[in-house]
Amino acid sequence: MSSHSLTAEELNLLNTIKNHAGENGYAKIFDVNEDGKLVTVVEIGGEISNEELVKRLDLLVERGLLKSAFDSKVLVCVRCGSKRLRPKTLCTACVSEDIVKSPVYLHGCGALIPEIAASRLTSCPKCGESLSQLKVLEYRFYCRACGAIFEEPRAFLECLGCGWSDHLKNADQIILEKYTLTNEGLSTLVSADPLSRLVRKLVFEGYSVRPGVKVRGISGAEYVLDVVAVKRDGSETIIYMVFYKVSPVELVNSAVKRLDVEKTAVEGVVGRVRWVAAGLEIDPGAEQVAKTFGVDLELIS
Repeated sequence: MSSHSLTAEELNLLNTIKNHAGENGYAKIFDVNEDGKLVTVVEIGGEISNEELVKRLDLLVERGLLKSAFDSKVLVCVRCGSKRLRPKTLCTACVSEDIVKSPVYLHGCGALIPEIAASRLTSCPKCGESLSQLKVLEYRFYCRACGAIFEEPRAFLECLGCGWSDHLKNADQIILEKYTLTNEGLSTLVSADPLSRLVRKLVFEGYSVRPGVKVRGISGAEYVLDVVAVKRDGSETIIYMVFYKVSPVELVNSAVKRLDVEKTAVEGVVGRVRWVAAGLEIDPGAEQVAKTFGVDLELIS
């Protein structure tokens, strides 16, 4: 697949997943908040709903650029959608919550006697014989309300928001996926990398290029300038902010860097100095924002 068939938003999404991949190579994109709403846990950029983001991720998976895998399952209330659910374990006989986990003894007559009750007994409650010969079984659950003994309790959930209560199996669930780049996706991203393409273009045009230049702002904050390009005749220096797509949001987010960094703080600056926001695409609405902050726009071809 040619990188030209991808939009800047899709390339940015691939890059975000690459940068946020954990040790297993996968990036966690979504989680569920306390109200049971799907939220993103990484900065995606741009104004996009979570529903639209899921569609874009699914499309990239279909194209073979991403691979998805199960991340986690979140149970939510069927009535109000909250994930503030409290587990409840109940007696299988009388549905009381007053149950405890206890070692259980087996008497010769077949009676099951929980340890918590055996300490109070002098004879078997079933046959009346002595308790001297007891065989220890594995742990069981014992209901202190009705005396029932059972291996597995009933599992219920109770919503702390609206009070809904039901079997665990009847809760709604949200399946969260995690994502990683396929080999084709990584290859596509590298070939379409706007920074690499910009550096090649500037070198060809006669600029001395330094990517990733560290600088300290007036406020004392440290920044990394994407590219500092100095024309070989010393007539011009261009400080680049590089994006897949230049939009008003990216420009506003980068404005603090533009306003906090003086040109004298950038090593090697000579001649006329320009700040330029460059990208594979430029949002029509970015022009006015760029003028406001004294930034030129440049399309990376």
